[in-house]
Amino acid sequence: MGPRIEDTARQRSRPRAGAAPDAAGAALLRRRGPRADPGEFAEPVEPAEPVEPGEPAILLVTSDEALRDEITLTAAVVGARTDARETWPEGWRRAVGPGGRWTAALCSPESAASAGAAADGLLLVGRGDAAHWQAAAGRPAAVPVPLPAAESWLGEHLAARATDRLPGRTVLVAGSHGGVGASTVAFLASAEAAARDERALLVDADPAPGSGLRDLLSATADAEALLDWTGIAATEGALAPGHLASALPEVEGIHVLTGAPTLELSSGLIDRVLSAGRRGFDLVVVDAGRGGTLGTPGEPGRAAEASRGEAAWDAGLLVSSASARGMRGAAEMLAARPQIPWAVVSSGAARPGWCREDLAALGPPVAADLPEQKWLRRADDLAEAYELLRTRRGEAFAAALLESVGAAEPTGLGTGLRAAAVGDE
Repeated sequence: MGPRIEDTARQRSRPRAGAAPDAAGAALLRRRGPRADPGEFAEPVEPAEPVEPGEPAILLVTSDEALRDEITLTAAVVGARTDARETWPEGWRRAVGPGGRWTAALCSPESAASAGAAADGLLLVGRGDAAHWQAAAGRPAAVPVPLPAAESWLGEHLAARATDRLPGRTVLVAGSHGGVGASTVAFLASAEAAARDERALLVDADPAPGSGLRDLLSATADAEALLDWTGIAATEGALAPGHLASALPEVEGIHVLTGAPTLELSSGLIDRVLSAGRRGFDLVVVDAGRGGTLGTPGEPGRAAEASRGEAAWDAGLLVSSASARGMRGAAEMLAARPQIPWAVVSSGAARPGWCREDLAALGPPVAADLPEQKWLRRADDLAEAYELLRTRRGEAFAAALLESVGAAEPTGLGTGLRAAAVGDE
């Protein structure tokens, strides 16, 4: 498939406030009841259109309608929404910057005088006439932007600020051996994050034949027309986070990146996705499957090499069974990648002579326990694992996964194997 990031970016977008909830949101409503309206607890500010989660917005204060329309168009080109006002909202300085209500603040010359004493980083946009430069002289901390001469610079600046957000967390999920359930754990962690209204990206770094993540897309309409590893490999340069999110297929509120098993994934290719993922998503979960992309102690491996190797990962989930094979494979994986902050996930039934608590001897904390789910094996469909999140124990298991990697605050549901265990059949 050829490069379609720009083309497919226009095909998909997250639903705006007030739209029907997606499947993940509906599941959360069924499990936890209606969400509180965020507006009930927000700091009082002047009325404005609600900001879509993940959608960058800029603050523009001006009474010049022509200038407002020009800035709105420039911002829209780089994927930002313009919150245009004629007066400055109370406390606007505290709400500008990464994690704030607005990613940048702009004003026209006639509005500069009422901006207040501090104006560091304020963009003073105008026509480059005498009034513009006079206003700039009175605001030395502001950045004068004469239009149309500086239109190109303004677009690049807003594009950079639109992605200047608190970076998302990157989590590597690997199995101690084949068939241990690494893909299931990666999917459940991503699905729980999506159900919490977090922007989640699930990356298949081991698209081997029979990949469960590729099967997730089998029922997705027009999945073949959307972005995959082949499409990314056919492009050059940095990936735009907004375009990546818009072009990837979405399942249960999760953006999924996978591809054909014949494609060789280089560390540079994975690095490009991680870089964009950190800037565009709250959680990036990379499924390394059987660990082939992690390599062995003598062979670095492509996923672990990506973006400065172990430093690329905020956390790792090592999925293992309580067995001789599982313990041996897990110990080898930990020795190969000692700098990754691992947590262990117990998966499947313990083999004779072993118990799940034996996994604690590996060293890293044991985050959660996923006993044998016979019904899930019979279903032979990774998407069916979503049903676990509709149970209280399944919810506790997924919450424990997010807590162990620092992607969620402790819920007070308890710690240790038993508290985070899904019930046995």
